[in-house]
Amino acid sequence: MRIEIIGLPGVGKTHIYNLVCKRHSDSFKYFSNNVKSVRLDSLYDYLFYFKHPILVFLSNFEKKRDDLFISFKRIARRRKYILRKNDCVFTDFGIVQPLLEAHILSDTFNERINWVKLFDEIRMDHCYFIINDTINNIVKREFTRTHRRFDYNKEHLTRKYCKCDELIEILKKRMFYYEFKISDYKEASDLADDLYSKMIEILDL
Repeated sequence: MRIEIIGLPGVGKTHIYNLVCKRHSDSFKYFSNNVKSVRLDSLYDYLFYFKHPILVFLSNFEKKRDDLFISFKRIARRRKYILRKNDCVFTDFGIVQPLLEAHILSDTFNERINWVKLFDEIRMDHCYFIINDTINNIVKREFTRTHRRFDYNKEHLTRKYCKCDELIEILKKRMFYYEFKISDYKEASDLADDLYSKMIEILDL
């Protein structure tokens, strides 16, 4: 069993992940959100697109097609990386997160692809820790980040996030997951400790 943190970009996944790793790094194995050593990357890309040719075709009609391609590449590469690394237990950027980001980046694409079916095809035997907050709070955080993931204005990004949040609600029905709401905790460290306790319980460490 592996655990993947997911949520809308800007919700605070990486911050919480880093807190858990910092406070409890001696107790479990984890890998960073940087996949640095995957060989034959282009081969993994081609195999992924060969299996999902519609992604290549439709991506060409998107305004942000380069970013969209990057998101799909991340799915292919990270899935292969996780399969090869038996000690990968805990990550804040696995294979579902780039799927969510692809959903946010796409426009006409969203109406032509079955995102639930794609999720079913790529998902692994993972438990998902969903970090959540109000859409307004997440959008505000996204706009305060040093390196913003998206260049939409606030109104457009809010609409995108609402649509992606709807997708997360649908995917929940197909996941083994636990949800953590930032508003339920006074300090981020409290959320990190609660998340860690649940992880230990799931992994039976």
